[in-house]
Amino acid sequence: LAAAIHGASRRDRLVRIDLQGSRDGLLAGLIRAATSPRCTLAIDGIDRLDDDAQGALLRMLDGEGPRVLSASLVDLPTLRARLRPELYALLTTITVRTPALSRAGTEIGDVARARIAVLAADLGLDPPGLSPAAVEALADHDWLGDAAELDAVLARTLLDLEGATVDVHDLRWEPLAPSPARDSAAREIGR
Repeated sequence: LAAAIHGASRRDRLVRIDLQGSRDGLLAGLIRAATSPRCTLAIDGIDRLDDDAQGALLRMLDGEGPRVLSASLVDLPTLRARLRPELYALLTTITVRTPALSRAGTEIGDVARARIAVLAADLGLDPPGLSPAAVEALADHDWLGDAAELDAVLARTLLDLEGATVDVHDLRWEPLAPSPARDSAAREIGR
């Protein structure tokens, strides 16, 4: 979602900070954003910011700072209780509630096709099609890791795909065994 919003903007770059797993990337992300004030700053796990981190973010946002897109797994009342009032006001100008992938049903096919296009471009591949059976298998999956898990499954699938269409038997739910070709291609996704 952040990439789509940023792509439609006239901002210089997209800086992503993922706080869902750890707070370690916060400082590096804020430094990257400070060097590009016309950036889009996408923060996943905004509810995990402690008071000091909230203060640092507010100082960066004072004046003509970056555009901020934030995501949280908590509801708005809980977010309001965890954030400073001024930060909460800035971050909730427009709110969008997106359901978990596990509740997307067959609409996950559209999400998967969009992610396949991005991941395939990162790998220098033509994006493959997605069969109805593959969409059904994706719709039936629990997606405990939500979008990150979907990206992992699709990236593994693309790295191992031999045809022009992803079918149900092509989906790679588990990590692939290491190989030099896959390692090189996987490094491209991380860039």
